[in-house]
Amino acid sequence: MSNIKTKPLRMTFHGYRGEITQRTINRISRSLNFTEEIVREFDVTSGVIRPSGRHTQRDSAEDVITLVQQYINVRLFEYVPGRSHYAFPVVQENMLHEIDMGKLRKWISQKLKTHSRKHYYGV
Repeated sequence: MSNIKTKPLRMTFHGYRGEITQRTINRISRSLNFTEEIVREFDVTSGVIRPSGRHTQRDSAEDVITLVQQYINVRLFEYVPGRSHYAFPVVQENMLHEIDMGKLRKWISQKLKTHSRKHYYGV
């Protein structure tokens, strides 16, 4: 197992949903070399280009100016009486007024309990 890269191994174990035993570790580590070779060969055949690893900064000033000009032309941030999206003809000015806080609190509580039981969220 010494010739297996640790990142793919960690990613495989992280996504594994069953109980991790020594037998599971041995099986996954044996198959990982073959899987990595298949992926590498597919990338070569498909012409996948690996990123250089260098970060480049692109100048987005022209794009921002174009967007701002379009927003100004349609008066996007101005209040226009009667204006609405065709899919949402009746939308409250503040959508938080429509939320039932009791239901929201119950939903959040249920989701927190559900996620607290997941093994990959453990500390």
